[in-house]
Amino acid sequence: EITNIKNENIEISVVVDIKSRRIGTTKKNGKMCFILAEDATSSIEMIAFPETFSRYYNVIVNNSVVVIKGKISYKDSKSKIIISQVINPEEFVDECQSKALHLKIDNSDIEKGRRISEIIQQNRGISDLVYVEQRKIYKNYCNITNELICEIAKIITYGNISLI
Repeated sequence: EITNIKNENIEISVVVDIKSRRIGTTKKNGKMCFILAEDATSSIEMIAFPETFSRYYNVIVNNSVVVIKGKISYKDSKSKIIISQVINPEEFVDECQSKALHLKIDNSDIEKGRRISEIIQQNRGISDLVYVEQRKIYKNYCNITNELICEIAKIITYGNISLI
């Protein structure tokens, strides 16, 4: 779950359904937006600061499904996403298919590796998948989706998953 990420500044891309938005004002009188959104696993608060909000104002609307790119901010025992970009899901799928999914797995935990292999077998595709287990590198192919990444993140943390 995104809400369980406690590390600051982890970059994340997630498909969400925007449930509500509240427009606020900064100290310098700029318009910003506080967003409550849900992904496949949880709901999370997101913040679009003035420059980002003005760029994506027409896309950040209630009941819309979008891909949010941003960084995790962990303050007051709560995770939030600071939005840097908003993309429609179709564009994001095209972008993901041109990248490789890299997973860093501790090879001392055989059970985690087995569970991830099962998930990958159910999500075969054309995108590169690279497992890095200490000094060994394994390559496979998968269909990169938000659901796939969420499933893998239940086994290893988001910090061990990257799109390159």
